[in-house]
Parts: sequence; structure tokens; C-alpha cells
Amino acid sequence: MKTLILSLLVVSLTACTASPTKSPTPEISQVKTEVKEAVTPAQAAKNCICVKMWMPVCGKNNKTYGNSCEADCAGVKYTQGACQEKK
Repeated sequence: MKTLILSLLVVSLTACTASPTKSPTPEISQVKTEVKEAVTPAQAAKNCICVKMWMPVCGKNNKTYGNSCEADCAGVKYTQGACQEKK
């Protein structure tokens, strides 16, 4: 019985270290590169996720945005604070 257990142990240890596996990393020649197209401001706004925190900024287009993230997503430069209403 001891011989059988010892034989199984030796076989299992040998099987585990029998041959190295191929690396999961592809060869450099196999790596494909992808060229991304330019994103328009409208497309970027669709992909933007901003928190709903009211910290108004005034866009250079004289529109008040809820926060700087919303202005950035719209692709607008801004200054801190809400826009002044024109009289």
C-alpha cells in the first residue's frame, strides 16, 4: 500500500512539472494596433458621466453649466461662477 501511494505521489509531481506552458502574452508581431478616430464634442458629451453637484461655471458661450465636468464634456472653456444675466 505504501508503494502504491508513493508511486502515485511521484507520478503526480512529475505530471505537474512535465513541460512549461507557452506564455499567454502574444508575440510582438501578433499584436494589432487600432487607430481611433477623432471624437467630436457631441460624441464626447454622450460618453461623459458627471456628478450632479451644483458648482456653477460660466462657459465662454455665456451659458451656465452645473459644474466644471459638464462644461468640459461640452468642450467649452469656462470661468468659475454662474454667468451674469444680460439686461
